[in-house]
Order: sequence, then structure tokens, then C-alpha cells
Amino acid sequence: MLHIIIIPPKDEGYYVTREPLDQMFDHESYNPYAAVCYATRLRDQFKEKVVILDAQANNLNTDLVKHIIKKLNPDRITYFLSAYSIPNDISCVDWHRETEFFISPFNIDLNELIKIYELPISKNSVIKYSEVRGRADFSFLDLNLYDHLRININDLCPFNCVMCCRSGTGNLPKPIDETIEEIEQIVKLTKRRDIFLFGSEISLNADIAICLADKLLQKKLKLHLRVLDRVDLIEEDIYRELVKAGVMLTEIGVESGSQKCLDFIHKGITINDIINKFNILNKFETLSKKAFFMIGIPNEEWGDVLSSVKLVHTIKPDIISVDEFYPSLGSPIYKELKNKGMLYEIPWHFHKHPKRRILTFKHKLYKNYKELHRIKSATSFAMISGLLPEFFIKKNMRYCLRSLKNESIEFLKTFKPFLYPH
Repeated sequence: MLHIIIIPPKDEGYYVTREPLDQMFDHESYNPYAAVCYATRLRDQFKEKVVILDAQANNLNTDLVKHIIKKLNPDRITYFLSAYSIPNDISCVDWHRETEFFISPFNIDLNELIKIYELPISKNSVIKYSEVRGRADFSFLDLNLYDHLRININDLCPFNCVMCCRSGTGNLPKPIDETIEEIEQIVKLTKRRDIFLFGSEISLNADIAICLADKLLQKKLKLHLRVLDRVDLIEEDIYRELVKAGVMLTEIGVESGSQKCLDFIHKGITINDIINKFNILNKFETLSKKAFFMIGIPNEEWGDVLSSVKLVHTIKPDIISVDEFYPSLGSPIYKELKNKGMLYEIPWHFHKHPKRRILTFKHKLYKNYKELHRIKSATSFAMISGLLPEFFIKKNMRYCLRSLKNESIEFLKTFKPFLYPH
């Protein structure tokens, strides 16, 4: 039995990460981890012959995908779709064959999705999240095609941030030995050592994190690892071991410099937590810190935006990422805004944007998405500009200048409708 797993083509030229609870539109590609886990399970447990066709990585359009399907004539096809790009994804579906679908994020309202887009998909043809978890054998892919290599170590999250589609989904860490095995396979297949250990928080399971670090040290793989973490979980003892094992970048969702905004999104941290924990991280000279911020939190005012800028200048991260506040599909705030009729235009209507489709809503700071994007770019520019001396000392000026250029261009582009009215 030939079973093909298809990652649909890029959406308007942008890579789409189709992973459980993830929504990422970007210029850079990530290996489809969940699809590999599913392929490994089909092969090992059900003895099927499986092929993964990643149309994004191989730069295939819809017509080429359909041509390959016709040529291979599979017995069954699984399409990995994203709720954020379904109109693009289903364009390559061969409805005349036996098909099934995995739709991320998995905790969306499937009935709503099918109704809005009038999809000829039944709930019975959608596979569950539990079926795409497990061990991954990367021999299904040519890993050299991807800009970033990732291993999912924990797709779920027990915390309750209102804007996140992973909110309150739990804690289900991957077995350490499986993670070690997958890292070793990546190094063997590609000779690359830059790996993203994707999970809600690396420090969530402290004992597991330290044990993983110890085992990686024993392997002497000389890795360059990237992880995600939460402010209130950071401990010096944990990071001492992680840094020894090769963790060189930790990415942290700070979100806002305003306690009022942090409380609104149920972040569960304080401004003092943020400052104190970054002071701990700054003790490790080889560890880079990336701080995520959001602009446009529903109760945010101009003073709160200024507080975020000031906080950046206090904690001095090495990399800054500022994005528009986004009520992710399936998140508590999405459901609340939708029920209150506060979503801008209609639910599930997405504005075109370089990184993702955006849901907007009525807000004090902006009247439309263009204004929100303008505020976001100006805020990011102010944050980075204030850290110029710090970036110069750390020899991080290339990142700084590139970021300033990009934010300036994005800021000016929002005035295009005024300069060139239709």
C-alpha cells in the first residue's frame, strides 16, 4: 500500500509551518516534524510504504503536486493543512482519491472551519493530534532543503495566556531518549548542529531538561541549540547545564512592559520577574536572549507601549521581536472577541500580511490593521535604537542595522495608500 503525505505549496510565496498548535508564515523553512512522526508510525506500526512530498521545500506548485500524485497513483493521501492557509492548501487536493487530513492548530472549531470555507471535508476524515505524535525518522526528508531544523519536545502548554492556541492544553514532554536519537540522526544525515528544540518551555520540566543536557554532554555532539522558555520558570542551575550542552539561544515571551497588559492576557508573570530572570540569563556570556513583544493587546494604551520600550532598554535582550497582538484560532481571546462581535470585519477574514493572516478587532490605539502595523514598526524601531550601544559592544550591529532597515521600510509601506491612492 502506497501512502503519500503532502505538505501543500507555499502560500503566496511564503512558507507555512503546518504543525500542531503552530502558525508561522515566513521566508524561511522548517522541516515538517509532525508529518515525519506520522510517516514513521505508518511505516513501523502499519507496515505501509510512505512517501512525504513537501511541496514547499521542493518549490512545487499546485499543478506539479497533482501531476506527481497522478504519476505515483497512491492508495491513500494525507494532506497536512493549516487553518491559516486553507484556501491555498486545498487547491492541490485530489478529491477523487482516498484522502485524510491533519489540520493545525488541532484545537480549532472544526465545524466552524468547514462551514466558513464550505469544505467538502467530514470530521471522520480528519486525523487526531495523538496520531501525529511519536518518534521521527528523518530519512523521509532531504533535511538539506530546510533553513531551520526542528524537533518538537513538547507541543502542549499548561499555562493560560489568552491569545495562544496552546493555552491550557497540558504537558506532554517527549521521551528524552527519542529526542537524543533524533538529534543524533540529524547530525549524521546533515553534519549540521544548529537545531531548534521546539516546546512550550524548556524549563517546564526541570528534571527532564537537566537530564537531557547531561545526556547530550555525554554524546559530545558540540551542538548549537535554540530553545523556548517562560520567564517565571528560568533558573540559573538549569541554564548552567543547558549552556554546557550547547544551548546558544533562548527565546522568551515577555509580551509587554505593562503589568496591566500582562494581567489582561493572563501571562502569570510580573515586571520584576522579567527583570530578575534576564539578570540571571545575562550571566551566561555565550547565551543569546531573544525577547518577544506584542503591540495591540486589547486594553493597551500609549503609556503601556512606552513601558514596553523602557523595559527593553532595562533587560537588554540580544534580539527583539515585536509583532501585532493576534487572537490565535482556538484561543480563549478569539472565542471571547468572536462571541462579543468585536472582531474586525468578519470572523476568519484574514488581511494579507508578510507573516500571517491577521484577525483584527476594535481597539483604542488604531482604526485598522495598517495603523496597528505602523505602531508596531515604530515601537520596534524605538526598542532597537535604544540598544545601539549594547549591540555595538556585543558586536551585534549587523542584526541591528538589518532590523532597523526592515522596520523603516515596513513603516513607510503603511503610508502607500495615502501616497498612491487608487
